[in-house]
Amino acid sequence: MKTLINQDVLSKKDFREALYDLFETMGFSKSEIARRAGVSPQRMFQYLEDGCNSIAAMVKVASAFGVRPDYFKEVRSDPLLNVIKEDRDIYDKVIEKMSADVVQWYKLILTKTEKTANEKPPRYTRKPPQTSRKKIIATVA
Repeated sequence: MKTLINQDVLSKKDFREALYDLFETMGFSKSEIARRAGVSPQRMFQYLEDGCNSIAAMVKVASAFGVRPDYFKEVRSDPLLNVIKEDRDIYDKVIEKMSADVVQWYKLILTKTEKTANEKPPRYTRKPPQTSRKKIIATVA
């Protein structure tokens, strides 16, 4: 039985994860959705494994499932990224904000790296044998 998804619902997950959810929720076969989207079944499996970089392909897949074209978050973020690229003021503000976050992130990574670099690796110690060789020879003789 095919389950329909509310048209007001939009995915917050990455394309690949959202695609898995759609298949699980709606019960369509991969070959059926591939046919509806106009792609090969192999391409659909590739989308499930590796995701997709094409906004046009994502819109076709959304249409094949009968959900909104902007169901996938990448489709919604693409126009936003275009606006950021075109407006230099917005671009500079985004880069400034990201730079602060990236610097903070790198500091965190560096402190973790320094801590692990200062730690000595565990020494390999060979476990002594339970019975010495002399004892074994003495008992056999």
